[in-house]
Amino acid sequence: DVCSSDLSATSSLCETCRRAGAHLPRTQARATFDGTMREAIHALKYNDRPDVARSLARLLEAPAHTVTAGVTPVVVPVPLHVNRLEARGYDQAELLATHLARECGWPLLKAVMRTRDTPTQVGLGRAGRRANVVQAFSATSRLDGKSVLLVDDVMTTGATLTEVARTCRAVGAIAVVAVCAARDLSPSPVEVPR
Repeated sequence: DVCSSDLSATSSLCETCRRAGAHLPRTQARATFDGTMREAIHALKYNDRPDVARSLARLLEAPAHTVTAGVTPVVVPVPLHVNRLEARGYDQAELLATHLARECGWPLLKAVMRTRDTPTQVGLGRAGRRANVVQAFSATSRLDGKSVLLVDDVMTTGATLTEVARTCRAVGAIAVVAVCAARDLSPSPVEVPR
């Protein structure tokens, strides 16, 4: 049980986690990416509604406490590239992480930056998504001996979280786990660009 997907009776890992191997951090999503949750995330990302982040962050408190298992983590948002940040005016994952860190009393550290403006993931399969984010991030801070809680809005294949987790481990993080507001479980995910 790494990503909190429904599991078959014969396996402790879903297909995404089996394919990602040990690099995918233990992740919990608050909900599936549909219905009201999809509407809320789209409002946050595409309808200039940064106020939605506070409510979504409150929903992430229980999953965050579950994945961190009593350890006080450094909260690290999965970053947007500066070009998308300038276009949107804010980074939705950073807003979620900021509110979550405040609610839980945990430190926030923007320890990772997106160094490459990756093309949209829309229409890409699992391998294409993975290739799209390879070496797209770099660390801005050392994380020696720290436990890290990554925060993002939506997890689809886990490719982005896996790459950010690798970046954190490369600069000394001893443990990396993640929470996201929603998990897209559709067989052929189609998303609006990040």
